[in-house]
Amino acid sequence: MPASYPVAGNNAIEAAAFVFAFERPFADQEVEALLSLEQRFRVELPSFTRMQTLVFNMPETSAPSQAHRMSGVLLQHFREDGKPDWTLRVTGNSVLVTCHKYTSWAEVWPKARRFLLAAGQVVSNEANGVAVLAMQYVDRFETKEAISRSEEHTSELQSPMYLVC
Repeated sequence: MPASYPVAGNNAIEAAAFVFAFERPFADQEVEALLSLEQRFRVELPSFTRMQTLVFNMPETSAPSQAHRMSGVLLQHFREDGKPDWTLRVTGNSVLVTCHKYTSWAEVWPKARRFLLAAGQVVSNEANGVAVLAMQYVDRFETKEAISRSEEHTSELQSPMYLVC
């Protein structure tokens, strides 16, 4: 069976996501207040996008109408290859920070925490507190050799240096 290696050399973490989920969706004034994040993180997350939602109104007595309204913000920093290495997305009832260039907990967590707290302070209030704090990470391993279909499910668990899933 071919040897597999962690995608990042010293670790297998391809992406790490940190989430604050609030008790209810953000009100319009809370969403508007998110615009302040553009200036606050202009250097670290220079790409700023206002997220829009298309709202349909279908009353019984008149013609339907539609309107766009701001539903959140997306701030990003991109690598030279055009892929994001950091994103901050605030929409619905959540604040999501994703690091696509994980190096170490000591380096990533302080930055992610700063983004989470800054956005959380903009949208939280006594009537809408944080209900969930979560973290998710994606591990990825690579191999330099082709893996045959029959080898895919054989057990590297017999002598596990790395777990191949």
